[in-house]
Amino acid sequence: MANQNQPSTTTTTPHYRRRKNIRATHTDLNFVPMIDVVFLLLMYFLLTTNFTLGEELYRIELPQSLGTQANPDPFDLPDQPVIIKVTSTGPNKNNYLLNLDLASTQPTSFNQLYRTLRDWKAGPENSNGILFPDTPIIIAPDPNCRYEHAINTLNAVIRAQYENVQFVEPTNP
Repeated sequence: MANQNQPSTTTTTPHYRRRKNIRATHTDLNFVPMIDVVFLLLMYFLLTTNFTLGEELYRIELPQSLGTQANPDPFDLPDQPVIIKVTSTGPNKNNYLLNLDLASTQPTSFNQLYRTLRDWKAGPENSNGILFPDTPIIIAPDPNCRYEHAINTLNAVIRAQYENVQFVEPTNP
């Protein structure tokens, strides 16, 4: 048996030999503030961006008033203008009425107005047409007519390739 009074034989390293645990400096990226900044920038750009479409520019050469034009040919009869009345019936873009003064059945859409005017136009491809490309077409919007309804009517007439298109000032009844 071993003597319990004997000192234990544990080896200890001397103080000068112990290495101190030197922690290597380690740089970590903290992603939380970076994500916060990204989301703040995203919110800034979403809130300050304007998503509405800009107005388009249409090149239109409108003639002078129909009453002030002089007829160069004394035997030429003035053309009777075609009047298209546009009325907005509600707040939506599909709430409108079109009234074409020469039509027995009124167009219910801008595409139908275009097809009607195209079918009425006389030319080499349509010998049964009742209107010439220079026939005056007057667009008469209602005083409460929405801007887009009047412009869509103008687009349908221009798309049908009529040359003499005018707007009249809306009058209150």
